[in-house]
Amino acid sequence: MFNYTIKASGPLFDGKLTTEKILKTALKETADFAKNTVKNVTPVKTGALKSGWLTTVNRKSVTLSNSVIYAPYVEKKVQMVNRSLPVINENLQQNIAKGINKLK
Repeated sequence: MFNYTIKASGPLFDGKLTTEKILKTALKETADFAKNTVKNVTPVKTGALKSGWLTTVNRKSVTLSNSVIYAPYVEKKVQMVNRSLPVINENLQQNIAKGINKLK
């Protein structure tokens, strides 16, 4: 099992209802983006690893997980998630900014 949690932090997470809606939407959009991004760089031999990616959205984070038994070993060698993190974090920031701009 391989898990990596992407945490969002800052003053936006202190909690009004509108803020929670913006963050929830941003995290859901980022979860979809993260899953697709990591899947696109996952090597394919049988397809099990690529199809094994799941995302879970919590109040302040998105968790990428893969229950394929050899996922941690492939991540260590290929770094599917680590290579994708800068783009995923940038996407999270853009999604939050998009939600804030809707308030204006």
